[in-house]
Amino acid sequence: MACCGWLVLRAGVSPAQNGLLEAAQACGILVVGISALSQVSVPLLALGYSLAAGCTLSLLVALGQRLQGGTPAAVRGLAPGRPPYGIALAAALPVLLTMVMRIKRRHHARVLSFVATLLALLSCFHLPSFLLCCTAALGSGLLFPARRVRSAVFAGLATGILAAAAIPSQRSALVRSIANTDSAGHARRHTLERIAAFRAIRARPLVGRGPGTYQSTVSSAEFRKGLDETRENVVETGSQPGYLVLAVEYGIPGALLLIALLIHALWVGHLFRSGHAHDNSEGTPVRQAATYGLAVLLVGGFFTPLLVRGTGALMAILTGTALAASPNQKAVRGVSLPSPPLWFQAVSAASLLLCAALLASHFAPAPRPALTAETPPVAGQSRFDFEAEALAPLPECWHVVPAPQASGGMALAVPDMDNSELNGAAGVHARFDLLEAATYESWFRVLWKHGCANSVLVQVDDRPASMVGNDGTYGVWQWIAGPTFTLQKGGHQLTLAPREALVRVDRIILSTPHVGAPEKQEPRPPPLSIPALPPWNPAERQPRPAFLAAIGGVFQPGAESLLVQLGVPYVRLSDHELADTSALARYDLVWISRVVGDPSPVFKAVGEFVKSGGTAFLEEMVDDYGRSSAAERELVPGGRLARGPTSTGPSRPYGVITVQPAGSPLLTAVEDGAKVYKDIPVAVLRAPKHDTVSAHGALWRGGRKIGPLMITKQLGKGHVYAFALPLAFTHMWRGNRFAPIALDIIKHAIGDAYAPLFETMKCTAPARTDGVRFADDFMRKRDEPGPWTVEAGELTATGAPAPAPPRYSRRRRPKGPEHPFTACLSAGASVRAGQEEWEHFRVSAALLTDAGEGGVWTTTSAGRRAHLLFDAREGRLRLTATADGQERTLAEVDDVPGPNTGWRRLSLMKQNSEWQGWLDGICRLRLPVDREHSVGPFGLTCRSGQVQVDDVQVRNVANVVNGTDRCPGEEGSSRVDSSGLPGVEPHGIYAPQWFLQPDRLGRHGVTLALPLFTPGAFVFDDDILGRIGPAPSGTFVGFPDSRMPEKEVNLISSSWRDYHFRGQLVDWYGTGAKWHRRSRWACDQQWEWLGTAATHRPTILWHRTPLKPPYAISVLCAPAMRGRRGFDEKERDLNLVLGGDGHSLDTGFTLRTGPTGSYGCQLFHAGQATVSAPNIGLPPQGGFTLHHRWLWLHATVEANRIRFSFDGRPALDYRAEAEIPSGFVGFWTQNNSVQVARITIAGSE
Repeated sequence: MACCGWLVLRAGVSPAQNGLLEAAQACGILVVGISALSQVSVPLLALGYSLAAGCTLSLLVALGQRLQGGTPAAVRGLAPGRPPYGIALAAALPVLLTMVMRIKRRHHARVLSFVATLLALLSCFHLPSFLLCCTAALGSGLLFPARRVRSAVFAGLATGILAAAAIPSQRSALVRSIANTDSAGHARRHTLERIAAFRAIRARPLVGRGPGTYQSTVSSAEFRKGLDETRENVVETGSQPGYLVLAVEYGIPGALLLIALLIHALWVGHLFRSGHAHDNSEGTPVRQAATYGLAVLLVGGFFTPLLVRGTGALMAILTGTALAASPNQKAVRGVSLPSPPLWFQAVSAASLLLCAALLASHFAPAPRPALTAETPPVAGQSRFDFEAEALAPLPECWHVVPAPQASGGMALAVPDMDNSELNGAAGVHARFDLLEAATYESWFRVLWKHGCANSVLVQVDDRPASMVGNDGTYGVWQWIAGPTFTLQKGGHQLTLAPREALVRVDRIILSTPHVGAPEKQEPRPPPLSIPALPPWNPAERQPRPAFLAAIGGVFQPGAESLLVQLGVPYVRLSDHELADTSALARYDLVWISRVVGDPSPVFKAVGEFVKSGGTAFLEEMVDDYGRSSAAERELVPGGRLARGPTSTGPSRPYGVITVQPAGSPLLTAVEDGAKVYKDIPVAVLRAPKHDTVSAHGALWRGGRKIGPLMITKQLGKGHVYAFALPLAFTHMWRGNRFAPIALDIIKHAIGDAYAPLFETMKCTAPARTDGVRFADDFMRKRDEPGPWTVEAGELTATGAPAPAPPRYSRRRRPKGPEHPFTACLSAGASVRAGQEEWEHFRVSAALLTDAGEGGVWTTTSAGRRAHLLFDAREGRLRLTATADGQERTLAEVDDVPGPNTGWRRLSLMKQNSEWQGWLDGICRLRLPVDREHSVGPFGLTCRSGQVQVDDVQVRNVANVVNGTDRCPGEEGSSRVDSSGLPGVEPHGIYAPQWFLQPDRLGRHGVTLALPLFTPGAFVFDDDILGRIGPAPSGTFVGFPDSRMPEKEVNLISSSWRDYHFRGQLVDWYGTGAKWHRRSRWACDQQWEWLGTAATHRPTILWHRTPLKPPYAISVLCAPAMRGRRGFDEKERDLNLVLGGDGHSLDTGFTLRTGPTGSYGCQLFHAGQATVSAPNIGLPPQGGFTLHHRWLWLHATVEANRIRFSFDGRPALDYRAEAEIPSGFVGFWTQNNSVQVARITIAGSE
């Protein structure tokens, strides 16, 4: 009763929405389960059989999960997770073995005892549970009077322990189940949550945080401050320490009361067991086994929660069984069993009386310590305004940096460093005095870099620090709200501490609620009107010498990204061109990374190329250390560029490979002792003593020198750079640690022949003034509501997808939520977000309305709400307004062209004196209005059924490109911003300058890689220089005289639509097999792109908007691995459809690609091939040659002409006799697994 009373009392003050439900569930387990079983006469023998049957069923389910190839974490039987399954199995095992012992045929009993013990151990992949199972089996064997049955249990126990030690997968799973770090050395989430839980208990040791708050508490910045970052999205289900959960939610008394209850039950059961010889009841062995199982469960509570479904029911059964009355209870030693001690009853009763006093003491104000700070105190009352860069003292982790758009031209910044170095880092302080007690809101003007650099910590006095930020708005200065503080009269101290690197803070404002948010200091930028811009046509400077590089080999994406980043014009080489001397002669520099097949012809052709004045970069040229050819020895005199030694882990001998510059002027950008990534092989070279050969740097391992990092050689008129450390492969495969020296080597090799165009550009968009910016992609756990306030119904986050298997494991990825990292709205639901001072904004979101009607809404300046609602079942889009509780339809379209299933993007905004409702980039509804516009809160709604929602974006209407519903940088705009993504793609195919390429003729500017059929705005750093176009592809666009870009070069156009498919699939739909985000490589499944699995029928990705010539489409795609092992990428069917009907390939034109030398590239119309280019296409070897590459398809459709290029080289040119009609465009495949990284469409409307 004391335990139940405490739970109910804490439920009344819980901030969690499900707090009362959690407490009711726990009380139900205690009252209904334990009390019913202990007070009602239940046949213990029947209870034992029932418990044994349930244990057997769960055990068989777990074995089936393992035999079906499930990961160790997926082996959980009927339990919600691996830890609760193992703990429950260990607790129920004594009862199971007891019931097996009752089998009359002793031989069967011995066999089943052996099998049950062995299978229990083999199905347990959680180390604490495994040890408890061993303990349960050992104790159960000691309980059996029959020696042979006891021997069978012990034999099963020994066999199970030996098998677990001998099976690598189980041994590894047992060790990793309690590991505090992952394979990469990052802290695991359960470790950080355990530390945060102890901090939360210290903050509220007596009353806790309330039921249902454990996960939100240990995930909050208040208790995660200073802890390492983790790679795990979620902690394993049921792995939370049970008593720790109780102490966090109900306080230490709650945990102690439950422990006392279990100990009391064990005490009663033990007293009964001491007299069991005098009791002839058949249920006596069941009670003994249940008592022993309860002891196991008592220990198991340290490793999994007990008051939850599953383990809670088992705890109730075992506790009730131990406390149950026996028919012969009075005959035990002639006396009845004693009642619990008087002291125990007194403590239980007193606990209820102390609850009110403890709660009262919890809410009493605590005295504040004396404050010390370097910054002079500021006195005031309603508002305090601090310049962040003026706060003092300034610790090492904070720097003051120039910031042109900051209020004082300077800002406080955290430099680029590892976030783990910020653990416990000092903050900056500000003192202020209050004339009287008041409540203050906090506001921060900040600039976030990306998703791992978007938060700081703020603290007032001695209160726990709170996290500020963690939103999805990057690259712009913005005002964000911080916590609210209720402060007493007198002096106070505000502390701003770093949490993540690369953040910037400009100002901090504390204001009372009646003062409100900071004044609208962010003026709305004027709308961008491209036709009103003056033409941009700068005078041409004296051109530089023409220069052109080329890249080839399997690992060319690494070299490509470095050349793109530097701004050097280049082309991609096909594999057969590497051995063609005449083909290489067209270029000034050739970079070859990994040749497949016999390298001798390549060495010979490269040798001739270098002798005639070319420059060659070579790495990973051969597969082994066999005999070399004369051409190879002439190019690389110091050895062979083969895959040699790699760094090893710390548990192995030799250690990691390190780099030493050794005085080389080309390697000054690398630190002495920089570590080579663990799985990067290096070549063993030596530097012959010759005037034409130079060695640069050194590679070391285990105190021994392996050889130089690079050898350069002058050969004829040219030069060879032989890389022992493969720089292109390293940059592509593992990271940019050695990118600075690679860029320096490129500049050294080019010399005065060319001035790299983007050398000073940081490839990041400048921070633009933007009054409204909100983004939410729901990338959080299920129980975190984020910035939304629920007005009605339910908003449920779906949570993270199943984690990717370890690298190189090649195991199948476990099945997770159907739509991970989204939110689900129930019928009648409405949620809101936003700030009262916001106005003139666009609300946009991706919605899945296949099973309901839902949409977005905004508050208007007329005091009503405007809703944009879509119902895929009816194909209906409507604009409604709600005022005074009444809703009326303002505009409606009930025949939206299909197919209407799948994710759709809805956008609602007031633009050009009218409310506009957009669906998938097309304005479907228009309603003229005069002075009404969007203000204050906005939100999401579901009118019927169920609606999924994702990718909410709210932006200032002035930033929306006229003629579209997108802002620059968003999916579907003229260029998507993917600069914050990991991998090599953001520096290559996703780079901002991909379609604005350095001019090959040496002119000071770029050339368009896509045609521009409508005018566009040319952006250079912070300036919009003017209007360009219409212009065909290859048009030169000059830079301002004597200026090099430092921030960005961009072209904003309403007719360019760029898609990287990082969010939900909107503006597109699929026919045939399913298109979804999937892993490209079975060996490393963390890398995902939009793709489809192998299928025998055509599978097409259609753009929802039909296009009228002229238009162009650019696709960056690749074949994907089809199986689990080997390189099985197929060199076929990366295809396009032009002018189709939107559902089949029967109309329009189809472009097919295949292997070079076979059918190459072909154009079909009406089932007949019109033109072909058999010598241009995919590498005929397929497999490994395609494993890392993204292939570039580019088609331009004019009134009666179609041109197609493959990987940047012209392939097909077809002139039609009749005018090409309008139609749908798409990318398709057949009999292949493919993935799409980027599609860009240049339209004329």
